[in-house]
Amino acid sequence: MEQHSDLAKGQLQCGNAKQRANNLWTKLADDLNSNGPPVRDVAGWKKDWSDLKTHTKVKMRKNKISISSTGGGVSQYCPLSSMEEQIINLLQMEEAVNGRATSTYFGTSSNVSHHPLLQSPQECHMYVKILF
Repeated sequence: MEQHSDLAKGQLQCGNAKQRANNLWTKLADDLNSNGPPVRDVAGWKKDWSDLKTHTKVKMRKNKISISSTGGGVSQYCPLSSMEEQIINLLQMEEAVNGRATSTYFGTSSNVSHHPLLQSPQECHMYVKILF
């Protein structure tokens, strides 16, 4: 999968993408099956890959929630395996779960003092009180 990260992401960018993907999956299934059990067809290996991606993303999300949660009790954080870390890096899942560091937020400004209708700090304070 590391040799064909576009296949791993499901984003082949070529004129015959579907045929190329099928050929790559067939070759991958042959390589995996030649290494011994388990032995699966192409559809089986595709399902395994899909499940692995899904479970890794779910685990990342649960860990993010666990880290940001408040209160006492036992930590729910579950360390990622080295294989899960490789999947995260290959598919760039950090951005999918944590968001982009350079993203722009749309909607109301988080800095109320720059609101065009507010002139003074007192108005800003009053505006915040009205909102809450």
